[in-house]
Amino acid sequence: MAKDVEITLKKEGAQDITVKCPETIKQSTIVAVFGIFWGMPTFRVKPINWKDTLKGFGLYAIIFIACIFFAVSTILGILALLGALALNFLFNKNYFYNFIKKHLNEGYSVDDDEQKQILRNAGLLN
Repeated sequence: MAKDVEITLKKEGAQDITVKCPETIKQSTIVAVFGIFWGMPTFRVKPINWKDTLKGFGLYAIIFIACIFFAVSTILGILALLGALALNFLFNKNYFYNFIKKHLNEGYSVDDDEQKQILRNAGLLN
């Protein structure tokens, strides 16, 4: 499993954001799949972004809502369940990458050279 690192995003006049994520920023497929069942990545960002947290809970709830379609048709239930799992997978897999990219575009920066190198390796900095 990839080593976790802490990346601190800073912006003049704004609260610092600390992201505890895998060193590769983008999670591996296995970690992203297990992330659906072992917790959301939004809780590894301080301060917590409640909008993303609610989105994550909503996507997780869709898994259970999709099971209702099994009452209508088995094939429809399978398709709905696979779609719900795919949405959760995409949310978990790219969460840290998208979060950091969004905040870098908003003017946040990283001061530490080691953290800058991690972001360069992930394709977030030039």
